Amino acid sequence: MTDTGYARLRLEVRVDEVDGVRTPQVVPLVDGRILGLGVEAHAVRGDYGRGTDPDVLLGRRSPLRPPDVGLELFDERPRAPLWRGSRAEDPVAISVRVERENAGWGAPHDAVVWADWQVQRWEGLTPPEAARFDPGQYFEELIRADVDRWWEDVPRRVARRVVSVLDDRPGVLGQWGFGLLGGRGWMIGDDGEVEISVVGPGGRHYLQFGRDPLGDPDAEAGRILDRLGDTHPERLPATVRSTVV
Repeated sequence: MTDTGYARLRLEVRVDEVDGVRTPQVVPLVDGRILGLGVEAHAVRGDYGRGTDPDVLLGRRSPLRPPDVGLELFDERPRAPLWRGSRAEDPVAISVRVERENAGWGAPHDAVVWADWQVQRWEGLTPPEAARFDPGQYFEELIRADVDRWWEDVPRRVARRVVSVLDDRPGVLGQWGFGLLGGRGWMIGDDGEVEISVVGPGGRHYLQFGRDPLGDPDAEAGRILDRLGDTHPERLPATVRSTVV
């Protein structure tokens, strides 16, 4: 912690094999400790759980970014999932709300704050009331972690590029009455798969693309975008079609 009372954030990405799938995770270090909770390094494996997928925690949709002015007044603003159980189906174990503490006249310091901690596992693990970060160091670390994508394989890169274009061009899905929820990609052996999740009048659709070895990420992303622009989402292959919005 600095002399101003700020904690220092570091977002480390580590990669493990989970059920034969290469699985990266973000391990948040606060003042050099995992989550700032005194959890030791071995806690990133086994029954202690794991960090959140970097495609969830990083990027332009990152829940680690403080909300726009005004949203902090609403309790339903999204939480940032920092830690999960050890299995893919396990729920979020530790989460926070990310807030911006503006320094007005006479206020001590501007800060990004992790507040309203929720710990849903590990009895006896007491979270801090809040963790306060210097905004300059905090946003620099979010950018650094997002740019340094050494862990990103081809399916993840394809999914990220598709999501980026759909964010900038909402009419691609909007022409069908659908909106974008997100995207992800993963490797299964030598094959890659990309999933784009969308929502429309019939609920959520998790659209599947690929399983053959993927080629150039730009070309693969272009192919997927062409299909999304030419074909109604309900006519595309999907693993799950949920009526729950």
